[in-house]
Amino acid sequence: MKVRDFVERDYEGWLRLWEEYVRFYDACVEPAVTEHTWRRIVDSGSPLIGRVAERDGVPVGFTVSVLHEGTWTGRPILYLEDLFVDRAARRGGIGRALVEDVVGQATTRGCSG
Repeated sequence: MKVRDFVERDYEGWLRLWEEYVRFYDACVEPAVTEHTWRRIVDSGSPLIGRVAERDGVPVGFTVSVLHEGTWTGRPILYLEDLFVDRAARRGGIGRALVEDVVGQATTRGCSG
């Protein structure tokens, strides 16, 4: 299992997981918002940071975090907004690896939290 940044070629795998994630919450996200979210995930200038967990080259989970300024610190904050692991891949440590990856991203970026 490997955790890495999303790239353009991951769209179909991300979309499959994203749609499962939205269904899990019994929510509805407009297709235009879904597309806009993807564009921000793969845009290196966006404050959204998308990471994918893959096993044997297949996406099995993801996180989306938001890098933002805070009012109580001079350093940025990395907020974990979305985390999802494919139902078939659960109980294999993927969720834990994704959370640890977000912590590592925050440390690497010099975040206060």
